[in-house]
Amino acid sequence: MNAELLVVITLLCRTASSQLNWAVQRDDLSEYKLDSSVAGVRSDLECATLARPQHQAIKFDRERYTCRLYSCQLGTSGCRKCRNARNSTLPLLLVRQLDELGRTCWRTFQHRVDGSVDFYRNWTNYLTEFGQGEDRNYWMGLEAIHQLTRAGDRRVRWEMSDWNGTRYWWEDAHFAVQDASQGYRVSVGEPEVSRSNVATCSHTVGAYMNNAMFSTQDKDQDTWSSNCAVTYQGAWWYGSCHCFNPNGRYFTPPAAFYLSEPLWADGLTFSSPGIGYPLNHYYSMKTFECMVAASV
Repeated sequence: MNAELLVVITLLCRTASSQLNWAVQRDDLSEYKLDSSVAGVRSDLECATLARPQHQAIKFDRERYTCRLYSCQLGTSGCRKCRNARNSTLPLLLVRQLDELGRTCWRTFQHRVDGSVDFYRNWTNYLTEFGQGEDRNYWMGLEAIHQLTRAGDRRVRWEMSDWNGTRYWWEDAHFAVQDASQGYRVSVGEPEVSRSNVATCSHTVGAYMNNAMFSTQDKDQDTWSSNCAVTYQGAWWYGSCHCFNPNGRYFTPPAAFYLSEPLWADGLTFSSPGIGYPLNHYYSMKTFECMVAASV
């Protein structure tokens, strides 16, 4: 196999009576944990047969005849970001495909890492891309998100981290954004509990984003009597108003540790039923990222 050729391949492996699909792709090994290193392995195919369900990436060392088996530190369907796959400085791995349609990576459509980019913007700004690129503060643009997700067959993944470095993630079965004539209304599938380490509020709660149109400070399309975007200093698919606020105001400690009135829920906050602090609207996260299943 030519390891420099970035093409999707299928390795027909039998492990636990399953047929496993893999792709040649670059990725960031810092998001993985090395589970084991097996000597005396002769090929990529043999290396793949050693993988168990928890292994999301493998690397075959041709010179040492060694197979390294990696699990993802962000859950069994985490890691594998498309921006890493396009980074020529990262190592080539064999990674598991994300779904039965052969998608191999998560495409970022929103990302917050610090307060250097203002996300409290108007409708025109949110229609198109802005920011510093997918690896930093970034918004893909509503029209591009619609084009990417309109078929309705892509899973969505949400990741965030608090100021202690704890990582949280959850996935929903599908994510689709309609076109401008529909106010870029969003449809979000049921939560996939087995792929998540945290839960957000129920899809039936009025504040949840499912079936909401996108709102900004100058275009109020939420279901609340006031303007959620103005009240919570952001732009999002607000219902009445939000369970999480990825495009909200960016706070740093000590303010991020307790958002008392009138700042409650203004930040990068996330509400998880029955959990409490820091997974509530008093605490503003350090990072937030929103992604859909895609291919390089």
